[in-house]
Amino acid sequence: GTVEIFAARHARSSTGATVLLNGDVHPMNFGVVRGKGGDPVVALNDFDEAARGAFSYDVKRGAVGFALLCDEQKLSKSDRDDVVAAFVDAYVDAGSQNAKAVVDLQHAHGAVKRELDRAAGRTKKDVVEEFGAGKDVVAAPHLIGDVQRGLDKTFPGVVVTGVAERTGAGIGSLGAQRLLVLLENDVVLELKTASSPALSSSSPSSSRLTSTPQQEAARVVKAAAQQTRGADRFSATTTVAGTAFVVRER
Repeated sequence: GTVEIFAARHARSSTGATVLLNGDVHPMNFGVVRGKGGDPVVALNDFDEAARGAFSYDVKRGAVGFALLCDEQKLSKSDRDDVVAAFVDAYVDAGSQNAKAVVDLQHAHGAVKRELDRAAGRTKKDVVEEFGAGKDVVAAPHLIGDVQRGLDKTFPGVVVTGVAERTGAGIGSLGAQRLLVLLENDVVLELKTASSPALSSSSPSSSRLTSTPQQEAARVVKAAAQQTRGADRFSATTTVAGTAFVVRER
C-alpha cells in the first residue's frame, strides 16, 4: 500500500536508462507461479504497477523492500547489507542475455526449494478443493457463461466449470475486480482488472495520457512477459461482459 508514496518521493530523482519497470519490486511480489509447462517456478508475480522509468527506481524499491524484511526478521545490519547487495547484484546479472528470469526446482536451494517441492506436490484434487475456499471468495456461477465467452476468444477450447469472485484484497488492489476461474482440466486462472500505475503521474518517463482499461491490461501482460520471459502459459488479456481483465494461472 506504499507504492504511491514511494513513487511520489523517488520517481523523479531516479536516474539511468529508461526501461519498462516492474514498479513495485518487493519481497511479497515474488512467489510460486506455474511455468510454461505447468511446473512451479519462483518469479515476480505482480505487474500491476509496471511503467516506463529510470531503471534505478526498481533497484531502490527492491533494496528498501528487502532491507525492511531483514529488519522485520531481526537480522543483523551485516546480514541485511548482504541481502540488499545480493538483490542489487542479481538485478545487474539479470541484464545479461543468458540470465534466468525464474527459479525452477533444478536451480533452487534451501527454503525456495522446499517451497517449490511443496507446490510440485499439489495434486489436481488439491487445486479443486482450494478453489473457492476462504472467507473472501464467493461462488459466482452466474458468471460462467460470460467468462466462457471471453476465454473462448483468448484460449479456444478451454472449458470453464466454475467461477468465484474474490472480495478481499490488499491495499494496492482495492477497487479491482478479481475472479477465480476453474477449468475442466483443474487449472485455476485469476482474472483481474487493471488501473493506471502510480508511476503514471510521478515519473517524467511515463505517459500521462488517459488510457483505456484494455490498454492498462495489455501493459500488465507485456510487463509479465518481459520480466518473467513468458513464464506463465496463460498470461493474456481477455474481455468479460465488456470489462477488460488480465489473465494469469494460479
